[in-house]
Amino acid sequence: MKKLMSLIATAALMAGAGANDAKAENFFKKMGKELRKAHERHEDMMEDAHERHRDIARHAAGSILYAGHADYGHGHGHYATVEVNEWVEGSWRIEYVEVRTAGHYEMREVEVVVPGYYSQVWVEPVYRIQRDSCGREVRIMVKCGYYRKVWCPPTTRTQCQKVWVAGECQRVPKKVWTAGHYENRNVRVWVCD
Repeated sequence: MKKLMSLIATAALMAGAGANDAKAENFFKKMGKELRKAHERHEDMMEDAHERHRDIARHAAGSILYAGHADYGHGHGHYATVEVNEWVEGSWRIEYVEVRTAGHYEMREVEVVVPGYYSQVWVEPVYRIQRDSCGREVRIMVKCGYYRKVWCPPTTRTQCQKVWVAGECQRVPKKVWTAGHYENRNVRVWVCD
């Protein structure tokens, strides 16, 4: 059939390329015997197929024929849809499953900011030492002790703390084996009358 098509395409090219004297009535003469033989072979194949079909149809009267069977009945009948129980082989397939990770606590080093604050600091009293008339040393308080407010600036420090880590949900591919099983299918079949 491919050879037949290539010969026809070649003839069309020759006709379009300047072979003006090529006419429809002498097409087969110009193409030669090769094209005629291919056409005859095709006709013979169709006749043989028709005869095989007729022989098969004679043997299968009153039966249901499925696609792929060698029988076709007498040629008298109709198509019907029949439910067929077929075996499907087991196979591996990729299936996406959801994997959920639960939330949990973890010990982590965390930077903690301590805000600035005022602190009360004790300032010691001031003493002076003098000698009395007898020559002994006497301690005299010159200034009383007191509390003074001191500003402590904010600081950061790292400390180990228990931290909540939220759970997450992910779709993960997983290789799954599907076992072989029977499956009902509707098939169009020829029913001989």
